[in-house]
Amino acid sequence: MKIHYYTIFITLCCYTASSENKPNMNMNTFEIPEAGIAFDLPKEWVLFGKTGKLEHGKVQYSYSHDHVQGEGRLINPSIIVTLDKSSWFKDEVHYLDDKLGFYTTMGDTIGPTYSPDDSKNPLTIKGAHFSIGTSGTEDHPYGQYLMLITFWNEKAGFHMEIQTSRVDLESKKAEYEALLASIRNM
Repeated sequence: MKIHYYTIFITLCCYTASSENKPNMNMNTFEIPEAGIAFDLPKEWVLFGKTGKLEHGKVQYSYSHDHVQGEGRLINPSIIVTLDKSSWFKDEVHYLDDKLGFYTTMGDTIGPTYSPDDSKNPLTIKGAHFSIGTSGTEDHPYGQYLMLITFWNEKAGFHMEIQTSRVDLESKKAEYEALLASIRNM
């Protein structure tokens, strides 16, 4: 009898330990090997394409999923990750200025930008700046709301642009917060 209870106890402990280590089955992990970065997205998000090579200067990854409700029409949310050859920029400050300056030039409004050491920065990855903004195009087909993640090191400049609607962001706030928290080094 003692062996029977002991076997049940061991089996239960092993099952509990293995279930705690299983990844969330509703998420996909995506990797950006050129930057050594990984992040998790809900299953409906897919990689639409990858262009370029870092040794040639730039790589872009594009992710999207089915349309979501915008302010006046359906929009196609997207995530675009751009990696730039780090030697094209003097340092992190110049890289951040270049990336955020692009949005200003396009008529977008960039709100607060949180530095890596700011307590309001929702990112856990070391050295990353977080910015929020709105599109300058009313009911932009890729989203009215922008979340930008930017960091630079000697290997590459990393810039992630998340575009979605306010409606989608509000209804899936926990999913977007989980995405931001999941950005990590591989």
